[in-house]
Amino acid sequence: MGDDDVRTIAFAASFSRCRPDVLVLLGDRYELLSPASAALAFRVPVAHIAGRDITEGAIANQVRYAVTMLSSLHFGSEQVRRLK
Repeated sequence: MGDDDVRTIAFAASFSRCRPDVLVLLGDRYELLSPASAALAFRVPVAHIAGRDITEGAIANQVRYAVTMLSSLHFGSEQVRRLK
């Protein structure tokens, strides 16, 4: 079992106990895939911040797209800046 599997199982156990109303994820790092996929299994809505940003030459774009597809609420970083 890899580190990502362990993280996903840990998030799933946490969601099973806590039953959150929403999971807020910021950014595009690959570590976001574990909580996002666990939230999907427990039907916890995911709010993804900075899902519209573009990073040249990195895997961040693919991770961001994957997290965006697992999310039900989307906030681009420009939207967050306008709220301040």
